[in-house]
Amino acid sequence: MLKFLAILVLMLAPSLAFAEVSPQQRAVEAVLADSAAGWNAGDVARFMASYSDAPETSFVTEEGLVRGKAAMLARYKAKYDFGDPAKRGVLTFTSVDFRLLDPTHALYVGGWALAYPNGTSAKGYTSLIMALEPGGWRINADHSS
Repeated sequence: MLKFLAILVLMLAPSLAFAEVSPQQRAVEAVLADSAAGWNAGDVARFMASYSDAPETSFVTEEGLVRGKAAMLARYKAKYDFGDPAKRGVLTFTSVDFRLLDPTHALYVGGWALAYPNGTSAKGYTSLIMALEPGGWRINADHSS
């Protein structure tokens, strides 16, 4: 029995190593969790805090490219009613992939979902280029579908 357990541990050890989450990934996921919490509370400023203030910050959707945080904020406000949870929905993210590109940039790929009180939902995927700034990790480029 002991020999069987030892073999089982050796077989599972490589997969357990892949399951480890880096400190950078944890930090990025914390930023996204706080962003989702802001969305869910109707706090658009808290939601947008996950985006970099850099002028080259971009957001790409099926509608096209939006550049700059102010333009992105205007788009979100035009598309979603942050004062009405029934129109805003509840936002969640699910991590799919994370790659550290260099010490200050990472690629996060995740699923996003919006659940509405009437039982409808919307979902898709997002690819985020994250940049490590003095205030922490921020979204520099967002491509969502």
